[in-house]
Amino acid sequence: MSRSNSFPITNARSSHLASPAGGAVSLADGIFRRICAREAPNTPNIRQIRKGYTEALRQADAELVLNVARALLTRGEHRWVAYELVHHHRAAMHRIGEPELEEFGRGIDSWWTVDAFSLELSGPAWRERQVEDGLIECWARSPDRWWRRVALVSTVALNARARGGRGDVPRTLFVCRILVKDADNMVAKALSWALRELIPYERQAVQSFLDSNREAIPRRVLREVMNKLSLGLKNPRRTTPKVVRPRG
Repeated sequence: MSRSNSFPITNARSSHLASPAGGAVSLADGIFRRICAREAPNTPNIRQIRKGYTEALRQADAELVLNVARALLTRGEHRWVAYELVHHHRAAMHRIGEPELEEFGRGIDSWWTVDAFSLELSGPAWRERQVEDGLIECWARSPDRWWRRVALVSTVALNARARGGRGDVPRTLFVCRILVKDADNMVAKALSWALRELIPYERQAVQSFLDSNREAIPRRVLREVMNKLSLGLKNPRRTTPKVVRPRG
């Protein structure tokens, strides 16, 4: 490995990392500098940096990792890197509760920050019962569109096998019922996602939900989920060849 790609941590338990405050800021600065130094700072390249720090911090204390994430969040860029650092550190992830979620979610204001927060932090913490259902309900009833989306995307972590989901019909449909009439496009898209992830576990429950809410559910959501139920795809490709009209 070249010098420019190596990581400046040889032992995450060394004395200079013993101070959660000073060590965390130093590590966060290093992560940020490496991201800025990349000629192509795209998601795969940035994730490679994150993975290197995850490996280096594998044996570090949970508080240090949480403080590195906090220091990264103060920069206001690449929030998902902070979320992934915590998610991939078992001890740090086990420390996530309601206070940490409220802190780490402060400032989310776009679909990509919401989804990273929900998939990496709030959803897994909820799945493992580290937070109460009431917290998710509170978010689902929030006047803030982004927190309502968080509530729905958090259900994806309950159900998506690739993310450790084991299937949870009651909690998923509980949130979906609260937001079934929400006309906000960001929330409606998340509703579609939540329902589609539930299909592999309980198709009939999803079908019954659609039937019971057919008049209220946004048409886009109804179409996408019905497509997934019947064809296995959210948006199946057109099967009829497009007619090309002659010019002139």
